[in-house]
This record gives sequence, C-alpha cells and structure tokens, in this order.
Amino acid sequence: MQFDNNVQDINSLPKFEAAATTPVQRDYKKVILLNTVTVAMILMAVGFGVAWFSPLSMLKSVVPAVILLLSALVYYCEMLVFYRRSYAIRNHDLIYKRGLLAVKTTIVPFNKIQHVAVIEGIFQRMYQLATLKVYTAGSNDADIGIAGLSKDDAEKIKEVILSKLIIQKDGSSERQD
Repeated sequence: MQFDNNVQDINSLPKFEAAATTPVQRDYKKVILLNTVTVAMILMAVGFGVAWFSPLSMLKSVVPAVILLLSALVYYCEMLVFYRRSYAIRNHDLIYKRGLLAVKTTIVPFNKIQHVAVIEGIFQRMYQLATLKVYTAGSNDADIGIAGLSKDDAEKIKEVILSKLIIQKDGSSERQD
C-alpha cells in the first residue's frame, strides 16, 4: 500500500454552508417558554423569601421586578437562538448550527460517533419533542445536543446514525451513501 498525502485545493472542497439545513420544531418555542417561566417562578419564590425577611423594605418590590426583567431578557435571547437552530444529515456526517451573536456550526463525522441518545424532558414530552444527543470519543458530555426535534425525527436520525456505525464497525467495505 502506497502512502498518499496530496495537497488539497481548498476551492474544490465541499462547502458545508451549501447543505440545506432543517430548523427545529416550532413547538419547541413553547418548551422554551415553559422552562423560562418555571425557572422564573422558582427564582421569584426565593426572591420573595429573601425580600420578605430583609430589613430593607425596598427589596420587596425591587427583587421581583429584577427577576421578571431578567426572565424576560433570557426568554428573548432564547427566542433569538431558536431561530438560528438547524441541522442536516449528509452521507458521512451530521451538521448542527446554533448561536446568538456568533453562529456556531458543528460537524460530526459518523465514524467519530460513539453513542447516540434520545432524551425527552417533561415539557418536551407534552409536545412530542425530544433532544438528540451525539457523543464522540474523548468527551464527557454530548458533542451535539439537538433540542426541539420531533420525537419521531429524533428516533429516525438515531437509527440512521446507528446503522452507519454498525456498517463501519462490521468492517464492511461497502459505503452507505
């Protein structure tokens, strides 16, 4: 076998930007709202408790106002991020785009994936949504966590990835395209 390490023309490489990505499900906005409201309510309860026992009477009105303002800001930012979430599955990899100020694109080749999981949170279950978590070697946490997929789509993507992993691990020389 001869060693081949040719220089690649950068202009001839495939452009990941050209891949048509799919946005996450619109119902995921409701999950974001429910998560934000739940956290805000917990913070309000703690804030009221602190303000109630505080000797400063102005805290009774300032603490809830600050918590409401911060919760609204968090929700607004989450909505902006929501519209930037998208994914694509290509023949040899998975692409995930997300971000607020800077869009982060993660591309994970199927041959680097170690494990795939579908996770449903309590609010996600209400809308038949799930999060697809993709783990690669050398990582303690998921390298990609695509939240807001329909449960069916998450399961289908998981099956596609697992089928590609099985083909690669069997040592089959056939390519799954």
